[in-house]
Amino acid sequence: MGKKKLKLECNIVVPPCETIKELMEEKGLSQMDIAVRSGLTNAAISKLVNNQATITNEIAVSLERVLGLPASFWTKREADYRQTLIKDAKTSELKQDLSWLDLVPVRELQSRGSIAKTTDKVLLALDVLDFFGVSDSRTFKNAWLDCAVQFRGAEQALKKPGYVATWLRLGEKECETRTAKPYDKESFLDALQEIRGLTREEPSLAIPEAISLCASAGVVVCIVKQIAGASISGATRWVSTSRAMIQLSYKYKQDDHFWFTFFHEAGHVLRHGRKLIFLEDSIFRSDKEEEREANDFAANMLIPKQYASQLPYLRSKAKIKQFALAIGISPGIVVGRLQHDGLLDPSFCNNLKKKVDLEM
Repeated sequence: MGKKKLKLECNIVVPPCETIKELMEEKGLSQMDIAVRSGLTNAAISKLVNNQATITNEIAVSLERVLGLPASFWTKREADYRQTLIKDAKTSELKQDLSWLDLVPVRELQSRGSIAKTTDKVLLALDVLDFFGVSDSRTFKNAWLDCAVQFRGAEQALKKPGYVATWLRLGEKECETRTAKPYDKESFLDALQEIRGLTREEPSLAIPEAISLCASAGVVVCIVKQIAGASISGATRWVSTSRAMIQLSYKYKQDDHFWFTFFHEAGHVLRHGRKLIFLEDSIFRSDKEEEREANDFAANMLIPKQYASQLPYLRSKAKIKQFALAIGISPGIVVGRLQHDGLLDPSFCNNLKKKVDLEM
């Protein structure tokens, strides 16, 4: 085998000993010859030829001088071979238990193009592990499933933690593609005031602008379609020491729910710790202190306390629209507040709410 051909084939992973044998035969060298020329012992050469020893940097330099291929070739061949052995062992281990795949919404991920469409369960498992950024099923469970049941605020995570984890990972991967300035509390508060006024605009215009304003204050907002079986409306977490992330799902597809959820999550960013992950499946019903605080923040941000006393008197569409205009928010948000407080029938004035969806 010629030197040029060997270089071209160096990405083919075979035991390095096979290459040593081929070169010995090509050059007419015996093991004794290699030992004498390299300064290595006969026993050391025998182990190399029989795949019983690894090629160290020192041995690679010796082989370069005797067999003609650079030391980098030998160290790469050795590294590739050992890496393949480890991967093969991992794959064999993976084959022993693929039941954990049932915990993940595989078809949903395939339909979104996040993983390949394949019926080979081993390839599928490897793709899912890549998606979650983990090495095996054990680390998947430790890093995502066990973590999911500790999320604050959502019972949904206890029911289908794999589905919730998948939705969160989709948001995480989206967040990785975004740019944002370092978090600044005052800038974020200013952004929220501006976004409050944007609620009067069409969602198709207001939401992209809100996302941009938040990014300028160090908060990344990602909209990720909900996953069936993981009915989550929003989540908040810190992805680094200088960047917070708000993830929303358009769960209810109406502007009152969307904007309340957004400001609820913003409340978590402003008021609660950076080490916790807050997850909401029903932000309006929670007995947890952090959730009540986030609810109060959202409610008071949208309809300040000094205006709340007027709510019981908003008995017509005209009055609702007039009130919303006066305080500078969407009339749909006022309708949602009235319905939530039991001041308005759930079937009344819903046409004042704007539709919010992923196709807007």
